[in-house]
Amino acid sequence: MKDRREQIVSATINCLENLGLAQTSLSDVCTAGEISRGALYVHFASKDELLEAVIQRLGEESFARISFESVESFQNSLEAELKLMVAPSRSGLANIELDLLAVSRKNERLRCEMGKAVARRFERLRTGLQGLGDAGLLRPGVDATVAARAIDAFLVGTVTGAITQRPAATTLKSLRLILASVFRTY
Repeated sequence: MKDRREQIVSATINCLENLGLAQTSLSDVCTAGEISRGALYVHFASKDELLEAVIQRLGEESFARISFESVESFQNSLEAELKLMVAPSRSGLANIELDLLAVSRKNERLRCEMGKAVARRFERLRTGLQGLGDAGLLRPGVDATVAARAIDAFLVGTVTGAITQRPAATTLKSLRLILASVFRTY
């Protein structure tokens, strides 16, 4: 049952990447997921409920690959995530996030789910940076929460910038400047 639900969410993300939110219908999702409309409704009562599951999935995946074992592993995994975020092949995902942000402004349930996903992503980043701070790797006076806010804001801006095709080299230089101000050894 859970596998089928995950299959539907994956099919929805695929449709959103290729068609955009406004053009994606439940029929498109059924076709992409190779399921009947009845099977879709067994798992999701509405398109909004399905979009909530998409937001949850994207929130779970956000920053999941970032390592906080050392400053080097954090930098390397963050740069890899950043390169992935700005890759032309990922512009569809950037568009999904922007579409979901826009629709969540008008839909309380989606706004609530978006808020939870953003909070989970931020908490993952804050907790990881706090661990590096506890190991004495942050510069004196740098607060892990403030550093996490700065890095998170930068990455959110990068997703938006990916739509306009900002060069990855400039983005990486900006990230490295932020990290140099956060960590003792960089």
